[in-house]
Amino acid sequence: MAQETKLKRKDLKKPDQFLATSNEFLIFLDRYKTILLSVLFGLFLAWGGFLFLSSQQKAEDLEMESL
Repeated sequence: MAQETKLKRKDLKKPDQFLATSNEFLIFLDRYKTILLSVLFGLFLAWGGFLFLSSQQKAEDLEMESL
C-alpha cells in the first residue's frame, strides 16, 4: 500500500504551484503590457488589412466576370 506523507501546517499556509505560477504570469503581463498590446494591435491591423484586400480582390473578380 502506498505510504501517505503528512502535510505540516506550515506547508498548508504556503501558496501552491498554481497560485505561484499565475502570480508570475500576471507580473509578466504587467511588466510587458505596452509591448504585448502593441503586438496585438499590429496583428489586428494585419488581419484587417488581409480581410480588406481579399474583399477587394473578390470584388474585382466579380467585376471581371460580369464583363
